Amino acid sequence: MDAYKSDRNITALCIACDKMLKDKFNVSYSDENIKELISDVALNIISNSMMASKSLNELNNITLSNIRNTHQNHHNSYKQPETMRSTSQGNNGSNGSNTETLDDDLISSKLKELEIRRQIIPAFSDTEQVYSPKSTQSMHTTPILKPNPISITIPPTIENKKRYKTFIINSINRDWEKNPQRNNIKFNITLDISNNVVFPQCICFPKFVKKLSPYILMNICDGVSNIYISFTCSSSSPENKWDIWTPVEDVEHITLNNKTWLIRFFDFTNNEIDLGIDGQNVSQVTKDGNKFQLSLSQTDNKYDVGDLIKIKTYDGKYVIKKIIQCTEGTEDENTIITISDDIQELQIDHFINSKIMNLSNQFSFIVKYYYKN
Repeated sequence: MDAYKSDRNITALCIACDKMLKDKFNVSYSDENIKELISDVALNIISNSMMASKSLNELNNITLSNIRNTHQNHHNSYKQPETMRSTSQGNNGSNGSNTETLDDDLISSKLKELEIRRQIIPAFSDTEQVYSPKSTQSMHTTPILKPNPISITIPPTIENKKRYKTFIINSINRDWEKNPQRNNIKFNITLDISNNVVFPQCICFPKFVKKLSPYILMNICDGVSNIYISFTCSSSSPENKWDIWTPVEDVEHITLNNKTWLIRFFDFTNNEIDLGIDGQNVSQVTKDGNKFQLSLSQTDNKYDVGDLIKIKTYDGKYVIKKIIQCTEGTEDENTIITISDDIQELQIDHFINSKIMNLSNQFSFIVKYYYKN
């Protein structure tokens, strides 16, 4: 019953009723009076407990049928005097052009048509006849001028969109000591690929990547099949450490069967792009209060103030710290970075044979998927 009383359904009923009255009886009412007609009939239906179990389609049919029957009676009464009505009844409806009624299936089909189209903008004439169901005045009253006709718009149906879930492949999570290269990483997918449809969403690349190539070609291999996906930089901001790279629109889903994936990236020359390496050695360290100054061996890695680094200590633990000062190295001098250890997790001994990873230079591949119906 709530669906029947909804504004959307009442609007659809008003449009269907207006069309029915114009087509069948050649009469036209203002939109206010059409709505009043519907409201009067709907009030009786809602108050009738026997109607509670009926479907929305049945309730709409009953509403339009009641209005049709009321106008049919008025129409017959106006068209024929009493003696003629008796004669007509005796002739078994021989004067069918005046007593023909609309078929219930036709009403139902009209409603379904409105439901399918969803977007209807009826045009109302400036000259309209007014009828009030509470009045005993003649159906054929003098037309009145309506200076501001109202159009009714039913918004289009919002399609049910698929609900996607996501998983993220992050270069941080690989074994960066055994596989220091950020490009060419291998990992296992825990998702049930056979029962899910998988799409590439985007890649979050560190900002230096867009200086290396105008687009990136990703290759995903499961040992049997190869898939290639092109990405371009779609979002970049000086305030962010990463850019967003997205594939072309309507990209095909990832059709691989095995759960072990190998990912590689290529530049516009079809050569593997240099994304840098991790596992950089700390050659020297000094401590000043809660600050540690690290001298890093020569590398192509870039470090900036605010970058996060992950440190693998001498005893095998992993600690994440932020760079608060940085002096870029030269051919003859090492890069010097200073980190803060306010919670005092580190000691000088922890940096013996230690290695670091710059977290701000890692990439994240975001994949979306949905369960097959």
